[in-house]
Amino acid sequence: MMKNLLVWTKDGDLNGCFIQNVPAFFMFEGRRFEPIDFYLADVDYLRNKGGQLVGFSYALTDNQHEFALAESLVLRSGQIKIQNNTLFLFLRETESFEFDVVQAVGTEIYRDETGCCLFVIPDWGFGELAFNLASDSVPAACDQ
Repeated sequence: MMKNLLVWTKDGDLNGCFIQNVPAFFMFEGRRFEPIDFYLADVDYLRNKGGQLVGFSYALTDNQHEFALAESLVLRSGQIKIQNNTLFLFLRETESFEFDVVQAVGTEIYRDETGCCLFVIPDWGFGELAFNLASDSVPAACDQ
């Protein structure tokens, strides 16, 4: 079974933890996050000079819905950026990085009523992580 990285913002910081199954919804801090019926893009990995995973990138198209979603994400964390029609999620800040072009499919996005989002990113070969995984105050996966 493939593991997935769950990514979310808390107090302006991006956090991540591994989950096995993609649930029907998440509960976090009293809010319910439902999957959105929208596929953002295939994901590429961002690696530091040592080859460790520091984040993810999504190539944006001219779709207004994509840009609206991306712009709302940028407002929630300084670790999320848009540059040259690319959405970047940095789980570890780095001055330089390299694109690992994997064009991995399957990212799921969940959103609550306030527009806050969670990403579920399948592990198609993350390798070594350059960031620590969260172990407390983690969204709860729910199937009912």
